[in-house]
Amino acid sequence: MIWVETCVDMVLPITVQRIRLGAGIKVTIQRNRWHHTPNMLSANEVAATLGIPVNWLYVQIRKGHLRIDRQSTGAHLFPNSPHTLDAVQSLRNHTVSSIDLRINQPDKEGHQHG
Repeated sequence: MIWVETCVDMVLPITVQRIRLGAGIKVTIQRNRWHHTPNMLSANEVAATLGIPVNWLYVQIRKGHLRIDRQSTGAHLFPNSPHTLDAVQSLRNHTVSSIDLRINQPDKEGHQHG
């Protein structure tokens, strides 16, 4: 037998949403989870701009093909520049195998050809 602990004084957000929708009450302001400056793009904005699935970006981040800093809020924000969009598109087109968009990139070890 599995024991599930319940809290009688808590209501799940989905329950509140269903009650609102059932009563025809709409949220007056659109909520946005991530607030960021115009010089950065969210993963959704990058995906919409390039016409690619946002989940593809997250898979590339998880696999290590797309290295990017995670913000303190938990968001992955991309620099809003043509270079960034070109790099992500190159990764999508398999022109490059990985890209690194981190602000502080670790020092590369070993011999470097220049």
